[in-house]
Amino acid sequence: MKIESERLIIRSIEKGDEKAFAEMAKDGSLTEVGFDETCSEWIGDWINEAKMLDEKDDPRLDYIASTVCLKEDGRVIGSVGTTYYEDAAKIGICYFIGAEYRNKGYASEAVKAFLTYFFEHYNEDEIAAVILESNRASQKTAENSGFILNDRRMYKDIYDEEERLYCFCTTQRKRDHFYHVISDRPKAAGEHFRVDADHPNGVYDRVQAEMDHVKDIYEHPEKYEGTELEHHTDVALRELALEKIRKEKYPGYPSRMAALYVSREYKEAKQWADYFVKLGRTVYGIAKIRVNGNVFYGDACKCFDGTTDEKENLKHAELYWQNWGKDEGQDPIVEVLVDGDIDVVEIM
Repeated sequence: MKIESERLIIRSIEKGDEKAFAEMAKDGSLTEVGFDETCSEWIGDWINEAKMLDEKDDPRLDYIASTVCLKEDGRVIGSVGTTYYEDAAKIGICYFIGAEYRNKGYASEAVKAFLTYFFEHYNEDEIAAVILESNRASQKTAENSGFILNDRRMYKDIYDEEERLYCFCTTQRKRDHFYHVISDRPKAAGEHFRVDADHPNGVYDRVQAEMDHVKDIYEHPEKYEGTELEHHTDVALRELALEKIRKEKYPGYPSRMAALYVSREYKEAKQWADYFVKLGRTVYGIAKIRVNGNVFYGDACKCFDGTTDEKENLKHAELYWQNWGKDEGQDPIVEVLVDGDIDVVEIM
């Protein structure tokens, strides 16, 4: 790996870098990223591991670390790379700049350059930044580099002895196209339409049709004890809880009742189309579309069945929009929500 920016070179980690990293860690300023004051005792082994992982070049294996150097003289000033959060099956970014070189914009410059490389080099759509709430400098670097704050909550990271308050941020690949399974009505190449609060989708209509039933369930839950809810009713309970949490905590995300459900690749869309056909749902085709609006990469595994317990529904809705963590042995199934202006480029 070799990335150049205006003032920096970001390269694969090399033997000898451990000396610079250990020297930076002596003042205790790198403890939060895993390099304590005594890291010189073990950092040589870490360098060997980092070199091995760099050669494998897979950010979902464990981590990829690279070295940040000044272009003018080659001095090592920090590191930028990725880490893998097993508990969420997500890739995160890691970065640090030695205390001597901070407050000069090097961190933001390194992160921006690395993000460009990351999305060009790997078939990934999103990368997370998990930052201690108390680390305002790192939050500023993430913000300057295009990360959006999604959530603040207690979390126990790999180096933590107990839970601490973290900021969860993400930034996304700018995709030119998505793929949409056409199931509401036929569409044609060149067609333009909009999906938003004023132009909702079919989910909205189905939920509205259940509103009186939902109101009765929440006002008189005892009437429904021991009875199995009809499918459209439990869907309405779920979607209303999801919309309530979205409006309160995640207003920048597309509403599930005012969004288009799309796929990143044609192959994924084809799999969804085949699944819909098995369910007896009409499928008119698959459209390649261009989107000018908001995007949310969710996990279909977190779509729950609504119940008569509103608090329980809201708890599950919170987990859906947080989109962190996975069920034991269950990898996420990506579902993508988009809203805004949609152009049909081609019917596949």
